[in-house]
Amino acid sequence: MISIVDEINYCGDPAVNLKRAYRRSDGNPLVTDLNIDGFWVPSGKRVPFSAIVLSDKGTCGVWASFLPEAGKTYEIRMKGNGKIFDWETAECAFTVSRLIPEGSAES
Repeated sequence: MISIVDEINYCGDPAVNLKRAYRRSDGNPLVTDLNIDGFWVPSGKRVPFSAIVLSDKGTCGVWASFLPEAGKTYEIRMKGNGKIFDWETAECAFTVSRLIPEGSAES
């Protein structure tokens, strides 16, 4: 799940004014997909967001932000490792990348 926030929060701070931007159900009948094909954000302004992965093997998340350029396309990738034992910690990695169209002058 990805939510856009008004400002970057820190671990332990309450999230204020969350705007749900993306959610993927992965077959869970209790969850509905939201903007599965992507969502629009304004350019030239830092976009703070919260990304959370929820699973039966652990939950993890991150507060982050990025500065989108006009006319560009970005991808947020989420990768997580659940825990097997109770003493382990679930781990996640989140990456924001600008996509460069194949055959463009930038590629």
